[in-house]
Amino acid sequence: LAWAGAVMLLLLTRAGGFWSILVAATLFALFWTSVMPLAETVALAGVRRAGLDYGRMRLWGSLSFILASLGGGIVLEWSGAWAAIWLIVGGGLATVIAAHLLPTPGSLPVRAAASAATASVRKGLSLDEAYRLLASPGFLLFLLAAGSIQAAHAVIYTFGTLHWQKQGISPAACGVLWTIGVVAEIVLFAWSRPIVAWLGPIRLIALGGAAAVLRWGIMALDPPLVALLPLQILHALTFGATHLGAVHHISTTISERQGATAQAVTAAVTAGVAMGGATLLAGELYSLLAGQAYLAMSAIAAIGLLAAVRLAARPVSTPVR
Repeated sequence: LAWAGAVMLLLLTRAGGFWSILVAATLFALFWTSVMPLAETVALAGVRRAGLDYGRMRLWGSLSFILASLGGGIVLEWSGAWAAIWLIVGGGLATVIAAHLLPTPGSLPVRAAASAATASVRKGLSLDEAYRLLASPGFLLFLLAAGSIQAAHAVIYTFGTLHWQKQGISPAACGVLWTIGVVAEIVLFAWSRPIVAWLGPIRLIALGGAAAVLRWGIMALDPPLVALLPLQILHALTFGATHLGAVHHISTTISERQGATAQAVTAAVTAGVAMGGATLLAGELYSLLAGQAYLAMSAIAAIGLLAAVRLAARPVSTPVR
């Protein structure tokens, strides 16, 4: 998948029109969006079998985001927009190298866990097993909770910087605001193990939903820069706690054999269907309401919060078989 995605990126460097860009970008997304759920499955195998700390692993993704954003901004300022696609190609090729360096069977617990996860993915699921997973009321309620809370980020992801600049906030300050959010997320990931043990996955998702209702409700009031700072810290909960809760919920309630399918479906719903639909809605709402479009995001987050509360009230389930 990493190789196929990298090839599509190389084709994008030669694309010169709308249709050629659309075809190459769509094929790239087809391959690329499957990489992350599979990587999460290998990571969860390390959590299950070797007792690894998922948050300590995941925080490196957030650190990479900061470094890529800062480094990419410097490169683009120095060289111009033409370099953007080549930076993305470089990221694609780095992923190819990382994929080839994934652990193979060996004596170390981490290698054994990764090997077991790979074998589980290769076996795949029967249609009947996949249907039972997707038809599980608890799993569907979980998808509604995690998907709605993550989808409520649509306005800030799409129009956040633009709206801040319309409020008179400088581009440099906008960069600081984004950095604060990611740093807060990293801090949560670094200390996630005792937090998950204390609250549990579903309460983490509910906490993320409650923070999202508050965060987007206040954002609709066009708060000044001094108020935006603590609101950005809430990103640790609205994104970080929701993501952590979702990953650990899958780890504790879904069998390892079904883990890859559960991760893929969760990614498809949260980052695909839910976020895609919310982004289309955000475009229409922002053109009509500007910053008050955040009120709709607060309402979407409330749906996720209610679903998480309902899920928490269900009897503790064993792994889905």
